[in-house]
This record gives sequence, C-alpha cells and structure tokens, in this order.
Amino acid sequence: KLINSSNKLVVKTAIKLLLVFIEYNESNYIILIDAVKNIASEEEQIPWYNLINIMTTEDVLDVELCTYALTLVNKTLYEIDDQCTFYDQSDYMEDLGIDKVTQLNSSDDLPSTLLEEIQLYNVALKQEDGEQVTEDDISALYQDASLRLRTSLRTKVQTN
Repeated sequence: KLINSSNKLVVKTAIKLLLVFIEYNESNYIILIDAVKNIASEEEQIPWYNLINIMTTEDVLDVELCTYALTLVNKTLYEIDDQCTFYDQSDYMEDLGIDKVTQLNSSDDLPSTLLEEIQLYNVALKQEDGEQVTEDDISALYQDASLRLRTSLRTKVQTN
C-alpha cells in the first residue's frame, strides 16, 4: 500500500524494499503476487494497479520511479516458472496500460537504465511466447543485464 503514497520518496523506498525482497529468495515472487492480489481485492482494482499507475498516470514521466517499478515487474516476471501465472500477471499489467512505457524507445531520449528495463520486459514476453529473441531486442542491455537475461533464459528453457 505504500506504493500508493503521494510522497515519491516513500514510493521509491517501498519499491526498493520489494526489490530486495524479491531478490532475497527465488520463491518470494509467489508471496509478492499474492500480496498484489490481496491489495487489489481490498481496493477493488486490477492486480498491479498501484505499481503500473506510477508508470502511466504522470503527464511527465518520472524516469527514476518508472525504472524502479519496471525493474520490480521484470524481476517478478523472470522468476515466474509457470506460463499460466506469467500470462495472468502480464495480462493484468497490459490491461492497466504498461504499454505506455514499454513501447518507448531510444528515440524518446530515455536514460539507458530505463531502456534496459523496457527491453528486458519485452524480451520476457517474447521468450514466454516462444518467439526468437534477436540482437535488436537486447541492443540496449549492458553486459550485466545481458548476462542476467541469458541466465534466466537458460533456466527457463531447462525447466520447461
């Protein structure tokens, strides 16, 4: 619920704490998804509403908050090991308008960290759909993100 705060520092800190939580243990994504569902149910909203709202409602994109929010989305999606859950979560996000951010590209004068997260999101969708990931799809990724992506792709291929 702190993600819904009007204070941007509180929002940023809450997202950072969720990032630490999701990175702490691979199965924590399940707890996060359950919490997202519970809060959405309480507030009679679509799951992920508060997080996607951070990225899509501002007239002027808050790049830092958007980057943290999309990083949390990516880390969650990349941990999901079953296709049904993956599509449920990504469908919620798309229904809420995440495309407004994920369709941005380098011509939109964005920092490399946000471009990297956008590419990671789009690659996650492509990979889950069984589409071929091309060099253009990962062109903005720095070496560490590219390594993280390749490791995740290998893990998913081995478990499927």
